[in-house]
Amino acid sequence: MSNLASHKRKFSVFLIVSEILFLIAFAALVRYDDDAAPKIVQHEADNSAKVVVKQEPDTQKQEADISADINPAGDEPAADDPQEESQIEDSAGRKLNGLYPMFQDVHVMIFVGFGFLMMFLKNYGLSAVSYNFLLSAFVIQYAIIVGGIAKMVVAKIDGGSLSAIYIGVDTLFESDFTCAAVLISFGAVLGKLSAFELLLMSTFEVLIFKINETIGVHYIKAADMGGSMFVHVFGAYFGLAVSRVMNEMNHRNRPTEGSDYKSDMFSMIGTIFLWIYWPSFNSALATDEERVRAVVNTYIALCASCVITFAISAMTEKDGKVTIAHVQNATLAGGVAVGTSCNMMIHPAGAMFIGLAAGALSTVGFAYIQGFLDRVIGLHDTCGVNNLHGMPGLLAGLSGIVAAAFASDESYGDATRVFGDFKDGVDQALRQTGALLITFALAITGGLLSGLIIRVLPTSSLTKQQYYNDSDFFTDVHFDDIGESQSINKQDESNI
Repeated sequence: MSNLASHKRKFSVFLIVSEILFLIAFAALVRYDDDAAPKIVQHEADNSAKVVVKQEPDTQKQEADISADINPAGDEPAADDPQEESQIEDSAGRKLNGLYPMFQDVHVMIFVGFGFLMMFLKNYGLSAVSYNFLLSAFVIQYAIIVGGIAKMVVAKIDGGSLSAIYIGVDTLFESDFTCAAVLISFGAVLGKLSAFELLLMSTFEVLIFKINETIGVHYIKAADMGGSMFVHVFGAYFGLAVSRVMNEMNHRNRPTEGSDYKSDMFSMIGTIFLWIYWPSFNSALATDEERVRAVVNTYIALCASCVITFAISAMTEKDGKVTIAHVQNATLAGGVAVGTSCNMMIHPAGAMFIGLAAGALSTVGFAYIQGFLDRVIGLHDTCGVNNLHGMPGLLAGLSGIVAAAFASDESYGDATRVFGDFKDGVDQALRQTGALLITFALAITGGLLSGLIIRVLPTSSLTKQQYYNDSDFFTDVHFDDIGESQSINKQDESNI
């Protein structure tokens, strides 16, 4: 059986078996949470109304008194009484109305922003956006199951009991954030792994991601509102570790590894979508004044990183021209770097400084550091995720440590609203440091192990002609033959 036929068979079988397993797991374990469960209004003898949440037989019925004296006259209230309906309305609808616009923004980032950003490869556009689509849909289902089981295990360890996986709006956000980590890793190996290998990588990554997230959030109680540590740092260095293990000399200087004018235009569409919606990503799960701070700080940091990227990019070229790869990526670095501290009291000037530092660091990374790491340790990074997510994510972790060290109840009113289990600034700074180090270590270790497993399994790896090339995997896709000796132009090198 040919390499291509073997891959297609494994790819299809893996997806079908996975969906069957997901269906079984959902049927056995997944339930609606209280916000989505049916509610029945019961009218008591004293004319008060009580909403009864109808849950599954294995859960306890939850009740909440939501109004009193609905009908002082003692008459049977009309089922369509608008006053009654407004008084017995529970918080579920208000919660959805408050969160769903943010969820839509994050969803657009995942499926449109990331997908189009990775379309810069001139012969790999369909694969980039399609595999982005596939991996996201796969990971959302998988993350609901793995994340739910993690919560059940934690409840058991803590002496409690959780008999099912409860799904609501918050679960959708958590799944999208898990998608973001996987897609960041996808960027590091873009064009170098087959679709089947990408699915295997995602399967291993989600497990380790949820373990790290549980340790950092539940046990260490670190604050990371925008996910810069748990999502960006983890996703970047997990993917880079996989890329290093899968390293082949054929990954470099391929005629198809590079961009052209049209592919760069598509990639810029992804950049603009991500840039516009990044404040929603960082602030989605914040509340009240925290959300306002998160939006404002992210917006300022993004503006600063955008401006400084153009300035530094022009300085890296002798002729003063701007490299479009820098614009496609480094302009977003401010959103990454401010993510951990976005809801903290870092002052607008602090947010601007973080954005400037991140934009400059990311641009220098694309211009100099990426090539240096490839030459010295053989770290090939297709999308430059170390420059956009890795180093700015580490900067975000450091910013969070500093911001936490200066935190107090006086400056926040109640610091537990931001930091959860807050004792004092030094204690919280140590928690932030521990979470950052553990995330970095688990990402690299998990990525190395996952890469080794993928490498030794009969996964039908790509041939050198299939790297960064759509033609063998999509119908009606044909490219003109590109000679092996064809050189790569300067613009292409910026994306290598």
